[in-house]
Amino acid sequence: MKLLTLVYVFCLFYVFIPGNLFKLPFKTSKMNHVLLHALLFSALLSMTYPLIENIRLYEPMTTDDDNNQPPAQAPMPPINSMSSSTPPPPPM
Repeated sequence: MKLLTLVYVFCLFYVFIPGNLFKLPFKTSKMNHVLLHALLFSALLSMTYPLIENIRLYEPMTTDDDNNQPPAQAPMPPINSMSSSTPPPPPM
């Protein structure tokens, strides 16, 4: 989990603590309020989690092994152990 996602989930949790930032307008038991806030929290989190997780920010501690691979190069031809100072014959 990235740092931005962790901060987002924490802030969303803080917002949906019953009676913290907003109160529901109807009168029910305390357990119903807690369950309704939990349902709203999980519904909003499940809809927005992929959006927050896909945000690309500069995070120096993350490593992607696929992106750090050097580019593929053509293999080097084998070096002959017998080298001569004369050029090869011309093709016929």
